[in-house]
Amino acid sequence: MERHVRLEETKLLPLLDLGLNKRMTMQLVAVLFLGACASLGYASSSPKVWRVDCTAGDQNTAQDAVAILHSLAELNSLTLQPGDQVLFRRGTVCHGTLVPRGSGSDSAPIRISSYGSGPRPRIEATEEDDAAVELRDQQHWEIDALDVSGSRLYGIRAVATKGLVQHLVLRNLTVHGVGTFTDKVKSKESGLVVVHATNPAAGFDDVLIDGVLAYDTALWAGILVSGSDGSQQTNRVVIRNSMVHDVQGDGIVLFRVTDGLIEHSVAWHTGMQETESIGTPNAIWTWACVRCIVQNNEAFLTDSPGVDGGAFDIDFWNKDNSVLNNYGHDTQGYCVSVFGAYSPTTIGSLVRGNLCIRNGLSPRLSQRQGAIFFSTWDGGSIDGVRIEENSIYFDPPGDYAVIQAGADLNARNIVFDQNVIDATSSRTVSADLKGAFESGRNAVTHKGFKVAEKQDLAGIAAPAWARSLAASGSRGAWKLVAAIPEITGDVIPSAAVGKLMLLRSQALQYGRNSLQITVLCRCPAEQRAALEADWRLGEDGIAVAELVTDVPYFAETALLNPDGQLSKRWGGVLEPVGLGLALRTALGIPRFAGMPAPRSLESPHVP
Repeated sequence: MERHVRLEETKLLPLLDLGLNKRMTMQLVAVLFLGACASLGYASSSPKVWRVDCTAGDQNTAQDAVAILHSLAELNSLTLQPGDQVLFRRGTVCHGTLVPRGSGSDSAPIRISSYGSGPRPRIEATEEDDAAVELRDQQHWEIDALDVSGSRLYGIRAVATKGLVQHLVLRNLTVHGVGTFTDKVKSKESGLVVVHATNPAAGFDDVLIDGVLAYDTALWAGILVSGSDGSQQTNRVVIRNSMVHDVQGDGIVLFRVTDGLIEHSVAWHTGMQETESIGTPNAIWTWACVRCIVQNNEAFLTDSPGVDGGAFDIDFWNKDNSVLNNYGHDTQGYCVSVFGAYSPTTIGSLVRGNLCIRNGLSPRLSQRQGAIFFSTWDGGSIDGVRIEENSIYFDPPGDYAVIQAGADLNARNIVFDQNVIDATSSRTVSADLKGAFESGRNAVTHKGFKVAEKQDLAGIAAPAWARSLAASGSRGAWKLVAAIPEITGDVIPSAAVGKLMLLRSQALQYGRNSLQITVLCRCPAEQRAALEADWRLGEDGIAVAELVTDVPYFAETALLNPDGQLSKRWGGVLEPVGLGLALRTALGIPRFAGMPAPRSLESPHVP
């Protein structure tokens, strides 16, 4: 039953007879009244909104449950409570490290976001700071809409040193420019976004990394989530709608995770380390994972100073991992690998529905790894792999087998069925695989996929919602027109972000002279401008226009030829396999020369 506090219960009425003026009396009454409410079991304060404006000025007095702060130091000195919000003013820069204190609750997480208009608020750390943003053993946090840069070891770091840390959301963030190129990489758990447990009794549960642009680091990883090797598991980790590029090591990885998912993300320019120091990298992969899925991602321009240098990898100690419907292309190493080492056995691997084009560009890696690669070492083994319904176009710099194995492979129950292979090499399977390999109904040709030759696709009239855009673009260019989900609030829908990541990838690869991309949004002009600025669409050659017709607002994407005819149309979620194959067929090999140059080209390298 709800209880109402009467003034006489608080024993405050005698204060009216103390001779105080009316204002002083009411202030004192208010203070004592809140204390009395607390003693009767009522909360003395509600969640607070803290606004941070690092431009100038002194700290203001809180008014209407909103407090104004002017530095990271002021914010770091607070202990935030469940339900609190910290909003950074857009268009401003805060220097230093954001190390907030406090934890939220299951029903009231703490949120860090932005307010106002203009570019995302920036947090710029120095080379002396270990991290630009750090959370340590703090639960129920949600961070979004920031631009984070600088620091020595980490852009954003969340670390668990004890117990199970629950609910961490990193959404719609830009993280870049971390580390200096004067030191060698010393740890894989370093880089742009790192979530890791450092104690066998520590772990994470319920981690979401959604819509993160992570690029340009002298350190190892783009996005890494790593559990511990002890009794405490790290569970339920999702990385989606993110883009990683120009990292010295791995792009996007899950280590020691149960029930993990990487989807609708893009990684390129991974493995850029000049000399091997702590391992060999891949673009998107999992290690020591149970029931981890990598699906609907794109990886390209991968490299390595040693071996690997591939797109996707089911690594050793994995159990029931899947690589599904991904697009791996133009890699120095393989498209997909499965590994086994030490104990326990890698079991229950599934590689299905992937598109592999122009893998093994390095003669050194191609002759050893092919497009699909299996390897075991140090007593490790592989038991149970299904390679099915994949499309593999392999044009290596030599007569190398499409599917290869490392020396002394210890594997069994590898099934290869219902795949389409078109390879210029004469061999499909290397001799090392014969004992473990069962081949089914596969379509194999040895002509090679001539992506350099433009092929005319039968066109029909473009849909009405795309026709005017086709007419307004430059003549001679292909056009990709895509509607995104409607934006009604201050958070962009996840489905829209995933589509933007894939479109950005194609814009960067082909350039605006060959492929003109327009994003249609049913949203106000100010939201379209914010969309273009936050996701760097304008500088990548992507136009944002208003969606004014009655087309289903998220279900349409159309590829139009230079004459404005419809070449391909997609409904629902746009996937990298379908879009990648259509663009390869229409436009040929991407023009990678237009890709942006990383900061590392302007910094000293250490051999």
